[in-house]
Amino acid sequence: MRMEGEGEEAATEAPGQLKRALIDATAGAIAGGISRTVTSPLDVIKIRFQVFLSLFLFCKVLIFLMVEL
Repeated sequence: MRMEGEGEEAATEAPGQLKRALIDATAGAIAGGISRTVTSPLDVIKIRFQVFLSLFLFCKVLIFLMVEL
């Protein structure tokens, strides 16, 4: 059985919950965009250092082998 006023209370909570969900989703999207904007360039720099270091070491080994032979 339904109590008096129970349906009215649920009806007024729904718009507030929807508004809160939209605010949370928007905040999450903005936070995700900012974090990718900051971390992507750092990831590129890290990968370039790794590739450069491995190429540098490879060349150093080749030079060492050529000198030794």
